[in-house]
Formats: sequence, structure tokens, C-alpha cells
Amino acid sequence: MVPGLFVLVSDKLNRRPFVVIFLSLVAGILLAEIFRPVYWLCVAAFLITSIFIFLSNRRSLLLILFLIVILGGLRFSLSQMSPPDHIKHIIPKLGSEKISVQGKIMTEPELYADKSKILIEVNQIEHTKTQGKMLLFIKERSRLQYGEQIQFRASLQQPRKNNNPYAFNYKDYLESKQIYATAFLFSEDNIEVRTSSKNLYYYLIIQPRRWIRQRIDGIYNAREAGFLKAIILGEKCDLPDKLQTDFANSGLSHILAVSGLHTGVIALILLVLFQIIFRKRGVARIITIVVLIYYIFLSHAAPSVQRAVIMISLFLLGRMFQRNIENVNILFAAGFVILLLQPAQLFSVGFQFSFLSVFSILVVLPLTINLIRPIRAKCSSLFWLLNLMLVSLVVQLILAPLTSLYFNKIALGGILANVLAIPLISVILPLGLLTTLMPLPFVTQFYVASEKLLLHILFYISHFVSANKVLLIDFFAIKSWQAWSIMALMGLMVLFWDRRAKRRRRIFVIGAGFLLIVSLFFLPGFFSEQRLQITVLDVKTGDAIFIQSPAGKNILIDTGNKTNKNNFAKQVIIPFFRSSEVSHLDLLILTHPHADHIGGAEYILDRIDVDEIILP
Repeated sequence: MVPGLFVLVSDKLNRRPFVVIFLSLVAGILLAEIFRPVYWLCVAAFLITSIFIFLSNRRSLLLILFLIVILGGLRFSLSQMSPPDHIKHIIPKLGSEKISVQGKIMTEPELYADKSKILIEVNQIEHTKTQGKMLLFIKERSRLQYGEQIQFRASLQQPRKNNNPYAFNYKDYLESKQIYATAFLFSEDNIEVRTSSKNLYYYLIIQPRRWIRQRIDGIYNAREAGFLKAIILGEKCDLPDKLQTDFANSGLSHILAVSGLHTGVIALILLVLFQIIFRKRGVARIITIVVLIYYIFLSHAAPSVQRAVIMISLFLLGRMFQRNIENVNILFAAGFVILLLQPAQLFSVGFQFSFLSVFSILVVLPLTINLIRPIRAKCSSLFWLLNLMLVSLVVQLILAPLTSLYFNKIALGGILANVLAIPLISVILPLGLLTTLMPLPFVTQFYVASEKLLLHILFYISHFVSANKVLLIDFFAIKSWQAWSIMALMGLMVLFWDRRAKRRRRIFVIGAGFLLIVSLFFLPGFFSEQRLQITVLDVKTGDAIFIQSPAGKNILIDTGNKTNKNNFAKQVIIPFFRSSEVSHLDLLILTHPHADHIGGAEYILDRIDVDEIILP
């Protein structure tokens, strides 16, 4: 039996060599992240292994894979290096006083309702030449533009780790994007624009993106425009919080991102259009690839778009050269390219979700589709309906460990909602592009009306599923080791799955795997010790103290402050409750009516059940 399994695994990997290549690169990046080796040590190991492989008479597969592991570690180490004059080395030495900063605006400012966020490439602090990126926050909508060289005085702050348990670590998030400093200004009046340069990137990317944004804003209302800018340009600045919450709780949050689904629809439109214009398939495919690469930059280079464009490009090139390329091999090749260029993407939630979603559709779905295949001959409509539900079910279940790890919820309502939402978005996206790009208003009026109707239906579906908490498992959290153990177990099940095995054996494998996964999800909680826990949450000048008794009674004393800048109930307390699986309070004590003690009470009462409240 064991030799047969190894033959099965070997056969699968021989047909999909990039699976092993990708996993070797991932192993190298993880080892470099854990052990932080000296850069020259990685270089030496890479050169020695390369020379040994070159001089060897036989090309050892293990040595080649070992070389790729070293390459992953070398590439990650290289991405973490910085020169002595980098801002990451300077910022810890600065105090709280205001200093002069000069730098160039690297991207379009992100404009929100009452603030702006600007990414700056710093080139001078006071009279010292400096390198590195920082974020500048301005408490108003800024008029600054990409490419402007600016100077201002502000207190530079090093992003701090969040002191609260289970809280989002903003410092690590910024450092993953190589941003090591932040500054805050109330107004841009004191910012001096020294020079303004407009390069090729400005004319090819910034201006078209701005034109598309203005067209959408001019045609649709604020909510509709915010949604269309999110799915076309990857910009979520204008998405209402309520809409984001509805889509998250209804299992439709993937629709709000420029995902592989969106890129695939755009690629299909382009390919059909160019085949009509140029007649030759080869020319149409090449131009489609070029336009899709351009779209990567237009959509702010989202990881899901990068992965989708690389996959589609490899598929089209394979068709041009009459090669039948494995879709799974293309997926792992795309992952390899992305991580080779940006190794820190491995730790990005967006990359993980995007990659695993496609993996579940390409690998896991075909293993389950046979369950409903007999229905196809009897009722094809029912088959395609069940097929759509099965796609959503498989993706939701594969992503469940990561969803509960990162967001402390599992929105299984998406299994039903996606049956309507995916066909809708497949029409909404092309209509949105058509109404935005077509320059004749009298022609587009009908299409705009149709688009508004479809958007209204989509918003209603997401709100209905969210408001009624359809199949929503909320306040559900697991530890990191549980999530990745479950993912590893599911990976092994897929790897050792044999379609040719007897039905009884396949049922046994599924049953045993299911029991192990359920055990990893729930059993650790049964063995945790029930004891008195007192957690003092960091809500700056206010108070928020959570007490959990050995009997499981939950008590919260005060709720922190709520200001225009911070809502600690939203930013700290509720995320802590989600991660701790605290879905109700037995007692809420509000000690005295000062804003920094009771400011977040309303937000908490709207989201969890409270049995009793004690007021002063």
C-alpha cells in the first residue's frame, strides 16, 4: 500500500513540477524569516551548491530543490536589507519634536471623507540625506499630486506594536510594505511643494486611472461609485463601512476585491474583442497579455490580479505554442514568480486567500464534482445550479481555517449568496466598464439604468444575508497552529487522494480526514483550563477592563473613548472579543459618564448581547 501511495504522489508531482519548486521557495522564505541568516552566508551557500550541481555528472533533484530553498532564503534576506542612511535606522534616534522632512509622493494620495493618506519616498531629514518610505496622514482631503517633491515639518513616529491581545499589528503590516515611519498634520497649508515631475508612469497610469475614477463618480451615486471603483480599480477608500460589513458577513467579500474572477472576466472580454478586430488568434492573445499587464498597474498591483494575469498569460502562451499546460502547474508557477519578485507577499493575507481560493477550485473541486455528475443527464439546469453552490462550498471550507484565524468568523451564507452574486458580478463588471469607457452619454443611459438595478439587487442580497446572519458563525477563533495544521492536513489528503481507489477506501479517507479536522478545530477548547482572567485593554487615556470568571461569566468595566479619530470599541474591544470568542456579556459596568469611559458603549451594545448594565 505504501509503495503505491508513493508512486501516486510521484506521478502527480511529475506532471506538476512547479508544485515542488514553489514549495521549496516557500520553505526558503520561511526559514529565512524564522532564523534571519546573515546575507553573505546565503550567498555562499547558493554559490557552493550551484558549483557542485554544475560540476556533478548527475543532476540530483534533491540538490536542485535545495538550491531553490537557498534562493528563497537569499531573496527574502535581500528584500530585508537596507543601507545605513535608511529611515528605519534613523527613526529610533528621533525625539518627539517637529523636524524638517523632504520627500517625493510615490503614489496617488488615498482620499477619504475627512482625511488623506500619502506615501512618501523620503530623501532628506533636516540636513541629512535619507532613504526609505513613510506615511503622511492629513486631516482633510488633500490636493497634493503624485510626483510632487514636498517639504514639511512634523514629528516622525515609529509605528508601534499594538499592546492589546489578538489585535491587528499595524507595525508589522507597515514593515511588510517597507514603511518605517508615520507623521500627522492637521492641514496641508504648511506643506511646501518644491517641484513637480510628471513621468511616463503619470501619463500612462495615473491620468487614465483618474479619468476612470471621475467618470464613475459623475455617473453613479456615492455607494454605487465606491463599489465600482473597488472592483475595477481596486480602490476601497470610498466604500461605505456598512457595505463592507454586509459583504463580509454574507460571504461575498471576495467580490469587493479585484480578484481572479474580475480579471478573468476582463481577459475574456479583451480576447473576444481583439479576435474580432485582428482575426488572428496569436495577435489577439499577445495584445490581451499586454493589456492585462497594463491592468496590473492600473489596479494598484493587487496580489490577486498579479496571480490571475500571470496564470492567464501562461495559459495563452501555451495555447500559442500548442502546449497543453496543467492549470495547477500554471497556478504554482504564478505563485513562484510573485514570491521571487516580492517574497514578503507570502505573509500577506491577500496572497494567501487568492492563492488558496484558486487552488481549491482547480484541485479540490474536481475531486468532489463527481458526486453530482449523475444529475447532469437528468436535469442540466439543476446540475449547473448545484455546481455553482459546490464551487462556493469548496472555497468556503478550504478557506475556513484562515477566515476564522484572521477574521474570527466563517460566513457560510456565501454558499447560497454566491449562487446569485457570481452571475450578477459577471454582468455588473462588463456593464461598469462599458458605461465608464463609452464616451456617448445618450447611448449609455440604458446601460447605466441596468447597472444601477443590478447593483441594487446585489446590495440587497448582501444586506439580507448579513442582517439575518444566514449561516454566519461569528465570534469564532482558532490559534495559528490549528489553522496551519488543518491546512497541512487538507493538503496531504489532496496529495494522497486516489480516484481509482475503491469506494470504501475513499469514504474512509474522507471520514478520517473530516474527524481530524473537526478535532483540530474544536478539541483544544475543551482542554483549556477555566480560570480567572483579567485583561486590561490599552485604550489610551480611557479604561476598558475585561474579567472572565472560572465559571465563564463575562464582565466588562468601561468601554474606552470614541472620537473622530479613534473608536476604541471598534478598534480594540470588539476585535478582542472576537478573538476570545466572547459573544455576550453577563455584566457591563460603566463607572462614570466621561467620554473616555463610556464612549464605546453604544457600539458594543449594537454588536453583542448584554444581560445587565450597571450605571453610576
